[in-house]
Amino acid sequence: MKKIYLIDDNVDGNRQKYGSGFVDDGLYQDVMVVIDKLSPDNDISFLENASCILLHKSLEDFYNGKFHDDSHKVAMLIRNLPQVGNSIPLALFSYGRLESFVLRFQKEHEVELRLLAYGQNYIGHLANRAATTLFVHLQDLQNCDNLPASRVHCEEMAQLVSLSQPSLGKTYKEIILDLTMNPITVGEFKNRVNNILESIQDYGKNIFTWK
Repeated sequence: MKKIYLIDDNVDGNRQKYGSGFVDDGLYQDVMVVIDKLSPDNDISFLENASCILLHKSLEDFYNGKFHDDSHKVAMLIRNLPQVGNSIPLALFSYGRLESFVLRFQKEHEVELRLLAYGQNYIGHLANRAATTLFVHLQDLQNCDNLPASRVHCEEMAQLVSLSQPSLGKTYKEIILDLTMNPITVGEFKNRVNNILESIQDYGKNIFTWK
């Protein structure tokens, strides 16, 4: 199985300092390869076999026996690999959410970059952000007004529906068609969205069914 490659200079023992000593303890060596020192002269073609490359956001080049904080050529070379961004995901990271990401990969062989960006409750974060934008689209309407389906026929609604599956029970297109053919009030729409958000907050996933 292809592995995650973690490229991290670990200057001054930063991994221990930021609670990521699990990297050095080898807890995930079955799915992760850790590279601490790279110089611009190193052959980095081995990264072409990675399932994902995690690159510390402040990676420093290592040559002549020390790290150089004014030199970041290795990071540029990695970003320019032909496979990066195509068949191989590349993510810049700091230490805070790293273990959750690696654990998901170990258990499910899934590269879930949103865990690095938003943490364990990334579904809740994204759902709340989508709902906030949806409600902005409706701020000039009263709760008793019928909801114009065109107001929620947007990327944010599609994302919220996607995050709410499979329990939601209807696709984005089906919901928009239903709202067009059988209008509901703005207040009822907000209630349904809030039910989704509460479900995700309470259970880590949506358990609400769109009526």
